[in-house]
Amino acid sequence: MEGTVRLDGKPLAGVEVHFAPMTPDLDSQSPPYSRDLTDDDGHFTLKSRNDRSGAVLGNYAVMVRPPSLRPEPGSPRPKTPLVPAVYRSLATTPLRIEVKVEQTVYDLDLKSKAK
Repeated sequence: MEGTVRLDGKPLAGVEVHFAPMTPDLDSQSPPYSRDLTDDDGHFTLKSRNDRSGAVLGNYAVMVRPPSLRPEPGSPRPKTPLVPAVYRSLATTPLRIEVKVEQTVYDLDLKSKAK
């Protein structure tokens, strides 16, 4: 399962993409989260927390955010990609995806001024 993240039509490199299952209770029976970091072309290939490729079938809220990398002490903070705040939280993201058997590509088109 893969896709491309674009912001205002341009590939968004170096961001984390998180597919979070939309279930009433996130317990041990819930499908695992899936995520990846986009490459220079904004492309991602999802892996779940159990290191399997893709995502379990179902409905997901999708969060896109700058990577949570911490710089080494004393080194400059790396430049992080600009991601509008609305996409950086599961509580506010408008991105909803249904993962289906027959679909393997899920492109994400973000807008600077999300509604």
